[in-house]
Amino acid sequence: RRPRTVEPIPMGPDIAFAFELPVQIRFGVGRVRDLAAVLAAHGRPRILLAAPGWCLDGAGPSGAVLDALRGAASAVVPLRLGDGEPTSHEVDAGAALARREGVALVVGVGGGAAVDTAKAIAAMAPREEPVELYLEGVGDGRVLDRPGLPCVAVPTTAGTGAEVTRNAVIANPGKRYKRSLRSLLVLPRVAVVDPALAVSAPPGVTAASGIDAIVQLIEPYVSRKAQPITDALAAQAIPEAAAALPRAVRDGGDLAARAVMAKAALYSGVCLSHAGLGVVHALASVVGAFTSMPHGVVCARLGAEAIRANARALARVEGPSGSDPLARLAQVGRWVTGASTGDALGDALAGADRMAELVETRGVPRFRTYGVMEADVETILAAPLGGGMKTNPAELDRVAIGRIVRSGM
Repeated sequence: RRPRTVEPIPMGPDIAFAFELPVQIRFGVGRVRDLAAVLAAHGRPRILLAAPGWCLDGAGPSGAVLDALRGAASAVVPLRLGDGEPTSHEVDAGAALARREGVALVVGVGGGAAVDTAKAIAAMAPREEPVELYLEGVGDGRVLDRPGLPCVAVPTTAGTGAEVTRNAVIANPGKRYKRSLRSLLVLPRVAVVDPALAVSAPPGVTAASGIDAIVQLIEPYVSRKAQPITDALAAQAIPEAAAALPRAVRDGGDLAARAVMAKAALYSGVCLSHAGLGVVHALASVVGAFTSMPHGVVCARLGAEAIRANARALARVEGPSGSDPLARLAQVGRWVTGASTGDALGDALAGADRMAELVETRGVPRFRTYGVMEADVETILAAPLGGGMKTNPAELDRVAIGRIVRSGM
């Protein structure tokens, strides 16, 4: 049995934080039926349905989604999404389709990529401008200054928590970037999270997305911007998800395990939006810009070595008994292993070993499966890392970051 007690990590008297979550969340098995009521609040709207082909074809549990939408909308305009990350071209084409068809609502069904695409389309639909102009670090500084179309998010995997994040990650393979469209106005109006929609997700997708969710809980918990509300969510979700993920991978129909993972992903989206991320997601943005690797696979493969690198760096600077960040990494280790070594660094490293075991035994592919070779590592290391390094708990040098990248090979 895994320990349920939480050892509080002290915070200084100057702690300050802000928290915003203007998303209506409907969570639970069978909640897909709520889509009719959600749409009814907008009359019988014309909707744009952004989803991968398997969903639009009614495969697996997605048939229930289609039935609910078709019964409550005056028209459903389908947008068949491609594989991989959302692209700026896809968003621009979707926004143009929304304008042309006069839709009043955008619904995104699928994994994090589909949900992010729908969010970006909804935000950009009233604007006859390319989304690229609004992306962080790419555009010319334009900001979303007025609401777009309402967006409803219906995730079918448990990974990115995109249904509650205030950004949509957009890639441009030709220009080799992967950047965020970021604003509270990007948030979905409603998130309908039904764990039963994930039962047909393949074991590999379940494993990679699930480990990504766990990493997205760990990084905010050890972030330099950690705060009490996100701490509470991470403290509940990390040990639960570490125990439930093997069950969800082994038996896709285990609804109890699916519900735990769906909740972990949802919580991770809230946590990362408010407390930030770390080196894993900073690197994932770069790797995603240079390769076709799925985001979840990148994060799953890099997570264990990132914990090791941060723990060792903190132990060298602060000493083995020392810092708050090291104490937090040690707590994470105890949560995922259910045990303690009696030493902070030892607990953190044991947690990293357990994360590595989850990746190896659940069949998450290595980078080389996607054609990433040793020669590509220097290209990845030469690219500027994103904002995640600002909230990473330790200062990491190029050698440590290179070791993290190579751990995925």
